[in-house]
Amino acid sequence: KISLLFPPIAGFCAVCHSCAVMRIGSIGVAVTTAYPSYRYKLPNAFRVPCFEGAEFCHVGEPRLGQPESVCNGLGHVTCAGGSTTLNPFGEALRASGFKWSAICELDSDGDGLTNGEELGDPCCLWSQDDVPGEYMKSHVPSHPGFAISNISGYTRPACGDAQTPAAPAPVLGEFLPGEVQRHADFIINGYTIPKAGTTYVDFAFNFDDYRDGGRFHLIFGEAIVNQSKYLHHFVIRGCSTRFPDSMHGKVIGREEQNFYGCFS
Repeated sequence: KISLLFPPIAGFCAVCHSCAVMRIGSIGVAVTTAYPSYRYKLPNAFRVPCFEGAEFCHVGEPRLGQPESVCNGLGHVTCAGGSTTLNPFGEALRASGFKWSAICELDSDGDGLTNGEELGDPCCLWSQDDVPGEYMKSHVPSHPGFAISNISGYTRPACGDAQTPAAPAPVLGEFLPGEVQRHADFIINGYTIPKAGTTYVDFAFNFDDYRDGGRFHLIFGEAIVNQSKYLHHFVIRGCSTRFPDSMHGKVIGREEQNFYGCFS
């Protein structure tokens, strides 16, 4: 089930027409997947250096402010990520519902520094997508999941302007004043996932609300996944003409149309 919210034409975002195609990538067996997107929920998570004994380090990208060798798997037992076993920081992050504010003041790896102190947010003022302040940008983080990775001679700074984000995250996925809110639910109709292997398949969907000539602006989408063991990702594309009603929610041939969004 995919829920989409949309107002009438507002003039500032991509136009969605009267129908859509959703391409599903499904798998017939349970797998463990790393989610690099989780790092966007954490401060300085793309700049954590590898430490002595770390496995599967990656070459850093200087233009992104990364060290020579970077550890990408912050929540996992190796720097590659994707392992079934999490390190103490990963366990805490998962238990918190992936909320940085809930684990910032914890010392997950027991090295004497809080997670916030290790990642450059000692005062726990940062939220996802905030623009880092001067202190965070200049801070060299350590890994919050391994005690061997720590900051020698660390002194906690006094909380002040330097620790405050330079700018708050932009507000996204909200309606403008006066816009009429509508939503559409896309529900797959009677599809059986094959037992093994990876399958890519397209489904047809029509918007049932045809007011305003069937044209609207999508501003927000939510993936409601009740088969997380099997769904790997999906891509939503738009189309210019409606499908026959009998095809709604059904499998169709491969369609290449305008890209609207995806989930992985």
